[in-house]
Amino acid sequence: MTHEFELENTSPAEEPVWFFITSIGRAASYWLAWSLSQHPDIVCSHGDHYIPRYIDVSRYQSFYDIPETETGDTEGSEGKRISDILLSDYLDLHQQYGEAKVYGNVHGCILSTLIQRIQSEKLQRKIVVANLIRNPVDQIISFDKRHRFDASRSNDYLAMRMSRLQGHTDIVAKVQSKFDIDFENHNNLLFMSAVAETAILQKDILNDRFIHVPSELITGSRQAFSSFFSIFQKYSDLTIEESYLDRVFAGGRMNYSTKESVPSAQAFEALQEWQQYAIRICLSDDVVDRYVELGYDLSYFRTDKT
Repeated sequence: MTHEFELENTSPAEEPVWFFITSIGRAASYWLAWSLSQHPDIVCSHGDHYIPRYIDVSRYQSFYDIPETETGDTEGSEGKRISDILLSDYLDLHQQYGEAKVYGNVHGCILSTLIQRIQSEKLQRKIVVANLIRNPVDQIISFDKRHRFDASRSNDYLAMRMSRLQGHTDIVAKVQSKFDIDFENHNNLLFMSAVAETAILQKDILNDRFIHVPSELITGSRQAFSSFFSIFQKYSDLTIEESYLDRVFAGGRMNYSTKESVPSAQAFEALQEWQQYAIRICLSDDVVDRYVELGYDLSYFRTDKT
């Protein structure tokens, strides 16, 4: 199950439970933060903003009522991130939003970065950590769609993606040696950026000291979502009422980002040949094997990478 960092001088039992749900993105992280915030005994933030971006669910009847402007920087953050503040101070900031049994964050860090910070900062409290995951092929395709959307609104975003892709010249060269692809084309560039960056971050799934939570399950099943709560209940008397689950699942499977319009295999086959090849060479065999162990069907993905 989940791993807890049990260090010397950890918080006594009567102290609140603290948590981080890590994620690389495009895995229903905002939905999960919103759903946790629905619980009367949980204060949850989303994202890596310096000042926790608390989701005030009392202002909205539905997850889909939340305006896009709410996804921007928290007032006072001034572009700074979690990396600019000690984790202990960051967690303590959550208490300004009210008294709770459980305080924490979703999608503020990736797993490997969080582990390094907890250890280097010698954080003297117990932290519950879990990692939110998604079918890696669906996740890459979703990142590509998001990149295109953001690039359509900002030339700076496109330039940033172009700059980051320069750090993956080996992968780009491998694709270009097999296919005549023009990466001056913005759509090609954005897709390659989604593949290269996402695939590298997928390696966190190989860390078996932590529970990896499939977003497809918890967004689609009341039972799976309830089971997910066990990571908090080990250290608190947190309860799950049917009325709470009714609010979370009022619209059925509420999160569109994990409700694919077509099956994963079909979406993969619809990609161009060079795009399929790029994903295959970026997702290592051990990462694919780990996803299969966790219940994902990637049989359509298995093929020669040469």
